[in-house]
Amino acid sequence: MRRNIVVNGRQIEVLQVPYFTQEQTEAWCLPYSIKMCIEYYKEYYRFKVVRDKINNLSTEEIAQILKTDRENGTRINTTTFKELAQQTCMLDYNIEIDKDFPSLEKRFKKNLPSIVLYDLSYLMNKERGPGHAAVVVGLTKDQIILNNPWIKGEWPLEKMTFDEGWELEYHSALFVDPKQPIPELKEVDDYK
Repeated sequence: MRRNIVVNGRQIEVLQVPYFTQEQTEAWCLPYSIKMCIEYYKEYYRFKVVRDKINNLSTEEIAQILKTDRENGTRINTTTFKELAQQTCMLDYNIEIDKDFPSLEKRFKKNLPSIVLYDLSYLMNKERGPGHAAVVVGLTKDQIILNNPWIKGEWPLEKMTFDEGWELEYHSALFVDPKQPIPELKEVDDYK
């Protein structure tokens, strides 16, 4: 579920979330981020019953369910997240605001990826822009490591810098979790 990468000469442990790149002309960051999380649960999650029962949707199917527009992106809507949960079978999608780094760290310690919603334009150019989504794959004392579908996988940012763009989107996060209780869950950890 984890692997080591090197950032600025330091080894950092990250979740083994597969990386998918969105087209530069598309506003599909949320469908691509969700696709990365689905693939992580399908391939690397520790319980085989979850891995086996997830319906692995394509990015196009995710975008269709979320009603994502290629030019304008995705409007956050709990109804479409419920539909996505039905279609993927074993996963729930919960949007939350006013999150903080400790809440992301708690999930990371449990090997649960989080999708953060932030203003990438502000981080890059100090100008307000549309919201953007990326998957949190790692955290250190002073950095957040993102699988950013528009820029690159395992993209390190200083937490203080990232927080400037995250605050503009109300510290929002989409938590993608296995449905609880996990059916047929055995006590044994059958992680591959």
